[in-house]
Amino acid sequence: MKRVKHRIFLLIGAVGILAAMVVTWQYRTEKQMINRFVDDVMIQRGRLALSLLGMQSDFFESLTHDYTFWDEMVDFIREPDFDWAIDNIRNIIDAYEGNAVWVFDTTGKMVYGAADPDRGDIVHYPLIDSVVRQTLLRDRTIHRYIRTSAGLIDLHGATVHPTSDPDHETTPLGFFFTGKLIDSLF
Repeated sequence: MKRVKHRIFLLIGAVGILAAMVVTWQYRTEKQMINRFVDDVMIQRGRLALSLLGMQSDFFESLTHDYTFWDEMVDFIREPDFDWAIDNIRNIIDAYEGNAVWVFDTTGKMVYGAADPDRGDIVHYPLIDSVVRQTLLRDRTIHRYIRTSAGLIDLHGATVHPTSDPDHETTPLGFFFTGKLIDSLF
């Protein structure tokens, strides 16, 4: 009888140990699956954010390019008319939800700058240094991110040319920039 009790006890112990091993294995497997799922969701969110950022950036790149081969912009750089600038340049901020626009002559002197009312401090951020100026003169466009007091700005710039030069092959007559703040609202 003792042998039977001993065997039953050993059998119950073995089944208990086996059950504990199965539960532990199942717990670890489920934890790994949950971690993989969370990692996949985070990767997917990151890709979505990068995709949205890229789409927004592509839009402002195209917008910047469109504004830079325009005879009226050339005339504005030569003889600034601030009423014209408010109607034609400043409206980028409201119409396209940009945060700032800048127009410079080829020496790097700001001809016009505007920002949305809450971000007025970014208008006077020094955009053009010798490296940016040389890059623009060589490549005709520039895209970079700059850190300002308002936060990180997605900045697009291009050289200004007459309407007859949409490919920006002639000597630049100025520089045009658009900026989109990458903030919590974005």
